Amino acid sequence: MAVKAAHLEKYILGDADMNGSVDASDILVISNYYIGNTPEINETAADVTKDGLIDSQDITGIQQIYLNSSNNINRQRIRRK
Repeated sequence: MAVKAAHLEKYILGDADMNGSVDASDILVISNYYIGNTPEINETAADVTKDGLIDSQDITGIQQIYLNSSNNINRQRIRRK
């Protein structure tokens, strides 16, 4: 069952499973949605390309968001040492 973000006050772009962060679980839930399974997702957050579709381009976009945020966290950890 999809959830439209219009019913939600705030959302994080890429946070398809609505757990408060963009992570590997978002990639998994969007992949399942894309192949026809119907997990509960935030369609607006999942549509990272903003083209009105949830497709492989959104999966790639979520992967990029996740990898960029992971790289930023790793950079912060390195700087603190």
